[in-house]
Amino acid sequence: MALLLIYLHKQLAGGVGGSSLYATSKGAIIKYSRELAKEFGPQGIRVNWICPGMIATKLHDDFTKDEIRENIATPLKRKERAEEVANLVAYVASD
Repeated sequence: MALLLIYLHKQLAGGVGGSSLYATSKGAIIKYSRELAKEFGPQGIRVNWICPGMIATKLHDDFTKDEIRENIATPLKRKERAEEVANLVAYVASD
């Protein structure tokens, strides 16, 4: 079986003040993942990155401002559930 690398990182919605360093680091991870895929793909090593939006957790309920939680920048306009992300990781990791 070939090796599989999966990168999982959270996506922060744009327009949040002070997020330039965060956005830069996330952009670097995406580019790094693409380059790894190009480099190792010919050897049968799959590289995937998963970038979920806001996950429905108590942490967000307690610490994320209401206006941010209400203006979620995702196509479904709702927070994702942890199970959804876990199911996606399981699917990507399967043959």
